[in-house]
Amino acid sequence: MLLRLKPPFLLSALLLATCTGGGNVAFRSTTASFSVTPESATVARGRTITLSGSNGTSPYQYRITGNAGVGAVDFTTGAFTAQSPGTTQVTVTDWLGQTATVELTIPNFGLDTTFGSGGYSFYSLPNSNPSFLSVAGDTALVIGADAGDFKGFGVQLSNPSIWSALFTFDRIPALEFSGGAVDSAGNIFSVGHLIPNPEKWIVSKMATTGVADTSFGITPSAGSGYTILAPVPGDYYLLPAAAPQSGGKTVLAGYRFDGTDFFLDVLRLDNAGAIDSSFTASSNLLGGLVVGTDTRPAIAMGSDGAFAVAVTGMPANQRMRIYRFSESGGSPSVGTSPTALVFAADAVPKDLLLEADGKVVVFGDGCTTSKNFCGAKLNTDGTLDTAFGTLGRWNNHLDIPGQDNLLFDADRLLDNRFVLVGQIIEGTGGEADDLIIAILRADGTSISHLRVNVPAANGKPDSARSVFVLPDGRFLVAGTDGDRWFLARFWP
Repeated sequence: MLLRLKPPFLLSALLLATCTGGGNVAFRSTTASFSVTPESATVARGRTITLSGSNGTSPYQYRITGNAGVGAVDFTTGAFTAQSPGTTQVTVTDWLGQTATVELTIPNFGLDTTFGSGGYSFYSLPNSNPSFLSVAGDTALVIGADAGDFKGFGVQLSNPSIWSALFTFDRIPALEFSGGAVDSAGNIFSVGHLIPNPEKWIVSKMATTGVADTSFGITPSAGSGYTILAPVPGDYYLLPAAAPQSGGKTVLAGYRFDGTDFFLDVLRLDNAGAIDSSFTASSNLLGGLVVGTDTRPAIAMGSDGAFAVAVTGMPANQRMRIYRFSESGGSPSVGTSPTALVFAADAVPKDLLLEADGKVVVFGDGCTTSKNFCGAKLNTDGTLDTAFGTLGRWNNHLDIPGQDNLLFDADRLLDNRFVLVGQIIEGTGGEADDLIIAILRADGTSISHLRVNVPAANGKPDSARSVFVLPDGRFLVAGTDGDRWFLARFWP
């Protein structure tokens, strides 16, 4: 009689049967127990991890056996994606019916208290603002201004008390820092303008170690690691933004003032810091607007080298303005119609994100009579994407009505939501001014936010200046408590 056994059946060990010539059956058992890796995990919302059964008989099957609302798991691969805060379990079953269970936790939006001391790590760099944040591996790079100099430092994220000053760029008497960038090779760019009258753009280039790149720089600063630019002699060049392109080239977009009108000037530097003649530079009339230190352009580079630039509004039309350029520059396409992106006169773009489908998302503040966080999403033809927010625009006053919300930076989370960071201004100054950390849904329809008072009773305002989404889904914020720079890490 032939007996057929079908799974699942539960066994504590795998039994192997061998028939002998005398009809006897010998049994042999394995010593390893069926398990799953990891046994437990804390997973940031939007992140995908792979669960893996071992010491069993394949194929394995993975099922959520806890709260089904917090995530999803692939039945055959064990890929689990965290979707909402909460706890759940995933059970893996092998071909013989053995089971093992993983405990999974998806934290709420908030401070990650496992980082540094209670979620923060502080650095004694007074009189300065960290304005650019980037992360490579276990090292965070922060660039900012310190008493008229460019300054950069690196922090070991696994032990944020370990940090080092990478560079201080103080070769010029007085500088106004306006931004930073890191290219695919890890080279560090700091950009700004000279304070002496008339102003000129300045770009410095450092290696990953913070050492000046002596191959970068043109006369009269050849071999110095920096370039000073003023293509139209006598005009004022202000607040450039930088975006690396492939091949060691760098696009600059910033303001030029000829004594009457402001222009958006766009040009490209080659890998030696000279103006790249193969790029078609452009100068775009903006009119008689007033440019302040918080109105630098925002720039976003696409994977194909095409890029977009956002600038503050024109006085007559009171709107942010988006320009799109091809990889080689030339005349831009203007991503606004006469009615698009109309906000208050002091509306200022603070960050720009290019999406894979070519659409542009812009975030800023000052979009109503009081300063609010605001933004819009544009289609590739420059029209508003009406599926975003309210007919393509989003505008929200966070926390207490009447307070100003100043936006400084934005980034995209792993689940396609947006994280926005800035400052609440109560008007009284000092400790009353706090960080604001907000998360906006990908479709711009709802937002949640945290008001955070940095633990430093120094009577000075707190401000979040830059944000970077980490590969594990958490995000890092660089800011200042008025006396020191700090890093803080958050769950999304």
